[in-house]
Amino acid sequence: MAMIGIDLGTTNTLCSYWLDSDDVPKLIPISQSTLLSRDSPIEAKALLPSVVYTPKSGVAFVGEKFKTMSWGATQNQRDHYFSSMKKYMGTSYVREVNGELWSPERVAACLLKYVREQAEFHLREPITRTIITIPASFNTEQRSATLRAAQIASMPGVILIDEPTAALCYQMLMAPYFDYKHPNVLMMLDIGGGTFDVSIIKVQQLDNGRELSILGQSRYNEMAGDDFDLYIAGYLLARLEQQNSVSFSSLKQQDQLVLAAYLLYSSEEAKRALSDQVQRLNNDILARDFDKTFVALPPINMPEVLQQTKEDLGKFSVSDLIVALHGILPRNSTNENNPLAKPILEALDSAREVLGEEFGFHDLSNIFLTGGSAYLPILPRQFARVVGRPLKVVSKPMEAVALGASVFGRWHSRSTTEPVVLRQRLFESIYLQTKTGFVELLSKNQIIPVENHRCVLQGLNTGKQGRRRMAIRLFLGRSPTDALMKPMDTRYIEFDDLLPGNTPIEIDISVSINRTFELKFIAGGKTASLSVDHGRPNTITDKLPQVLT
Repeated sequence: MAMIGIDLGTTNTLCSYWLDSDDVPKLIPISQSTLLSRDSPIEAKALLPSVVYTPKSGVAFVGEKFKTMSWGATQNQRDHYFSSMKKYMGTSYVREVNGELWSPERVAACLLKYVREQAEFHLREPITRTIITIPASFNTEQRSATLRAAQIASMPGVILIDEPTAALCYQMLMAPYFDYKHPNVLMMLDIGGGTFDVSIIKVQQLDNGRELSILGQSRYNEMAGDDFDLYIAGYLLARLEQQNSVSFSSLKQQDQLVLAAYLLYSSEEAKRALSDQVQRLNNDILARDFDKTFVALPPINMPEVLQQTKEDLGKFSVSDLIVALHGILPRNSTNENNPLAKPILEALDSAREVLGEEFGFHDLSNIFLTGGSAYLPILPRQFARVVGRPLKVVSKPMEAVALGASVFGRWHSRSTTEPVVLRQRLFESIYLQTKTGFVELLSKNQIIPVENHRCVLQGLNTGKQGRRRMAIRLFLGRSPTDALMKPMDTRYIEFDDLLPGNTPIEIDISVSINRTFELKFIAGGKTASLSVDHGRPNTITDKLPQVLT
């Protein structure tokens, strides 16, 4: 009876487990190809790049090797590589490769399948429960798409949990300094490879355990680590062109691809190495001399590409990082022009709808930073400028979400002496579209799960002529005038018999912990049920290829 927690990330995927004999959860080592040679060795690493390569029908490859290969792929080859597909979950995105249609869900399913197989190999027993983390800002369609991917991969007993909440679960386990005598209202900033997520969570002690209540969250935001890599790569390219009197545009196309692959690899390595140094160094040292905190970049071995190369890119310091990211993170930015501020302020406004307009940063017990970019120099200062106070970095920020998934899984199963209950909320209202506009069925900030919530709507009936069949159009939004309101479903419901004219219709709504929706329409003693399914039409095969490394 094994349970695993999976951080299905935009850039990397991690998997954790927590055995009864262990004090803390651990990461599953995932076997994968790591080098570009034909006889590349297989290494076991915790991070599996979220890249899938499909050279031909019926087979797919995953592993660090194929992420590196994708950077230097030609235009024709590029279609066979799928990366950062998490950004397209819940959309109509589809790509045809090798005569097969590929959706983001199918790509995610390949990663989930491979991770599950690796976990079962490592644990020597079948997996029976799976906790999968998702951005807190994922809407209903994106959550449903994640469940669809898990279904395609035959993942058992799936429960979804927000990534910032998972990181907090791990922090609570590893940091016993939390004062549970009084409620703690915390802000979690999760900046990963593909998304920047903000949640406000209240933790309090109850008579029968602890309760985590989600009070606020940001909307979906894609600005994160991948964007930093691109800006750093652009900076390194400009330096290389200046040092060697060479123009990128003058290179042959294949040479451009090889150089781009090197620059992206160097950017990622520089970012990771600088972050590692920041973990070891005191921030005061960084503040005194940015140039003394630097890393050596990987040597460039491309004589056939850069004939005039006189020297490698050399060192990359915190000062270089500040200049490289100036276009996206200005040093003297205000909250109005700082892209990091918007999600934070959105989460604060969201929490104010629950706690009142006076709620502010000063009311937070702590502000935690997690995610792969948490230790990137200048980010903590940028965040501190927005919130007006210092932040704390969680234990193991790169791994905290995956490890926290296993912590939540154990707490959720009540297999601890002091169970923890998670109270989630709907941050968008459910609306029914009528002839006169939108009618709210379930209000935002409703605590979920909820079962058979009765909606009695003024004027909702079978019409003058009576009817047996009627169209139902459901929407999600934060207000009837929300510019970002999205359709949930359009479906016909059908009663067993023709109902008399003007028969009132009542609706019972149930929402699961995974935010799947069941609606029951009641009229004249008759009922008609509707399950809201956000899965795409069944035009894409559910059959997965063999997944190798």
